[in-house]
Amino acid sequence: MSDVVAAIETSFRELVKTTRYRSITVKEICEGAYISRRTFYANFVDKRAVLAYIFRHDAIDPLKRIVSILSPDEAADMAYDIFVRFYQGIYDNAEFYSDLVKPMHNVDLTFMRVVIRAVSKQIEESAKRYNPDIDRALARHAGDFFGAAQAWYLEKWIYNSYDEPLEKIAKDQTLILMPGLTALVKKGSSLV
Repeated sequence: MSDVVAAIETSFRELVKTTRYRSITVKEICEGAYISRRTFYANFVDKRAVLAYIFRHDAIDPLKRIVSILSPDEAADMAYDIFVRFYQGIYDNAEFYSDLVKPMHNVDLTFMRVVIRAVSKQIEESAKRYNPDIDRALARHAGDFFGAAQAWYLEKWIYNSYDEPLEKIAKDQTLILMPGLTALVKKGSSLV
């Protein structure tokens, strides 16, 4: 991560403490990061891209590194640990996500869209890696399905002030989602 990207991330995280996401401007992000708008746009297309970067950094990247070195069977065996890492990335930044998500609840779908896109992309990449012959449309649809499920669950968890322990959520997600994910990556399998 470059110093500029780190400054943009820090500025955005600080703004979320005091300002609703919808009201945050690129100008304010730039002022907080002590950079020009030109520098901002050289790194991000808009503030949503900053949010997507932060979410990927907090929740997706830690599990992506693990999944990239595991076989499908190893990933299935470690599913609980993978889900724990995913939720831990959010929980470690609980205040930021609370400040971001609670004012968005039932008003702004940006966080949900960011989560859906990031999780969907990760599922799709993993499915293709584990099963190079997988039907691309099936992988995309499965990614969208699992991404939407995670987005809904995450927003609910954050909005309810992390009311369930992340270990319980990881256990539940393992039980609920792993059969479908396992079926997705088996060669020749179909979810129909």
